Amino acid sequence: MKGIVVFVYWERLGGDLDAQRRWLFIESFIERQFSVVDAAGRRTEVSGVLPERLFYMEEPGPSWRDSVVVFYVPDESRGLTLLVENPEPRKGQVSVTAVPLGM
Repeated sequence: MKGIVVFVYWERLGGDLDAQRRWLFIESFIERQFSVVDAAGRRTEVSGVLPERLFYMEEPGPSWRDSVVVFYVPDESRGLTLLVENPEPRKGQVSVTAVPLGM
């Protein structure tokens, strides 16, 4: 297996959530809506999500916007693409965003 790390910046999220609930929402959303697919169609789910500062072994502090998402894909996987599913697309929005990762 090889590890793939994706850095995510969450730009907006309702101000009515306290820091802990905000992080739990973001973590849950990423775990449910993100995946990686390879050129052969094999899908890999999220292995872990954490605040970026923890990834670098620093105190996370109030920064909830920057996240690190980790995937473990088979060594033979090539042509990786990050998929982000929109669970409730509005009119004119896409249901899935695909970001080529290469590799």
